[in-house]
Amino acid sequence: MTALNKLRIKIKHPCNRGLVEILSTFDHTTLTNKRGISYWKFRSAAIEQHEILLPVDTKGIGSFVGSGTLKKRVKRNGATFWQIITEATVERTMILPTKQRLVRTLSFDHSPEAIEFYSNFDGLRERPWNESGYFVSRRDMIPLRKYIQLLGVKIDDLSSVHQKYTEALVIFGAANGDLLVQGHSGSFHWLVLETGKAKKCASSFSEVITLYSKHHLKFPYKSFDSYSRLRK
Repeated sequence: MTALNKLRIKIKHPCNRGLVEILSTFDHTTLTNKRGISYWKFRSAAIEQHEILLPVDTKGIGSFVGSGTLKKRVKRNGATFWQIITEATVERTMILPTKQRLVRTLSFDHSPEAIEFYSNFDGLRERPWNESGYFVSRRDMIPLRKYIQLLGVKIDDLSSVHQKYTEALVIFGAANGDLLVQGHSGSFHWLVLETGKAKKCASSFSEVITLYSKHHLKFPYKSFDSYSRLRK
């Protein structure tokens, strides 16, 4: 029985079943061992296209094309441009440690959805071990003040808004540097790296996982972060 089939049988709550659905969309699954940790690596690749628009009077246009294909002249807002389409291979991954332990209680959330998540998806990552984009393992969960110390960041370096969350537990570290923390009220907030501001993400852990699943099903090649709800 495959790892996914076992999860399909074990997982009962809709928010966590969404994670199983995400993992089932990957093309390849391999069992890997790194740093003494055994984990499943889920992987897919696709060709992603990007559009570049250059004014028609651009000199030396060949140097701009590169590996792209010069398509045609197009009009945008009354102006004429050369439309260039570039292609690149993009890869998406998820990593799930194979060793999962039954969790009976959690210090920050007693909901059955959270207990089920940390019993089956503890340490779930979007990126390799040396990159951000991961749920903090329950054993490594620490307040923001300790988390930033590990990064060599001082509390005084944080924005005045972020300093209000120094005792909040860090739940998720996004690939773009945003941090998802559990605030004093029990709700979950994004600490946005780019703006130094905070914004509410969800009222419960189950809502966090539901948003995470919806994001990856709609945008499989984009990491989950504070801007996920703004994407169309």
